[in-house]
Order: sequence, then C-alpha cells, then structure tokens
Amino acid sequence: MYMSGNSLQIFSIMMVLMAFKTPITGLFAVNSAFERFESDTNKGQMFQVKMAYLAMQVLSLAVGVWKVNAMGLLPTTRSDWLGWETVREPLENAIAAL
Repeated sequence: MYMSGNSLQIFSIMMVLMAFKTPITGLFAVNSAFERFESDTNKGQMFQVKMAYLAMQVLSLAVGVWKVNAMGLLPTTRSDWLGWETVREPLENAIAAL
C-alpha cells in the first residue's frame, strides 16, 4: 500500500480495490477458512482464532479506508458537499451611504 502512491493511477486504483475486496471476502468466508482445522476438541480455541482473524480483516479494511483518504477520495471537508448546500437568506440587508 505504501509503495502504490497517492495519485490516481491504474496501479493505485487496483491496489485500493484489492484492499477492499480481500478483507470483505475474508469476513464472509471465516468458517470456510477454518473448517479443515476445526474439530470437536478445539472449538473454544478456534473461536479465539476466528476472532483474531476477524480483527485482522477489519484492520486491513481500515488500512484500505486510510489509503482512500490519503488519495483524497473520501469526502471529509465541507466543500465536498457543496452540491447539497442551500443558499442562506440574510436576515437584514445593508445599503452603503454616500
């Protein structure tokens, strides 16, 4: 992620897409990722391992959000939402005297 840069190029866009796709598919496939290791004797231990796996997937998703913010694609300032702003009506009007 660090080496992909913050500019909008095809490589950095693909890195960001993979930064979101991989953790989301990992979050939905937790049981299938651990089904070959799970048995009746180690269910409690596997629950802890699955929680650690979920935490790492959420952390990698947060790194993807950080990267999108570093690229300037997250609407975090007021000027990003100007399309939905309404013009304020003044309460009073002042006229300059000559």
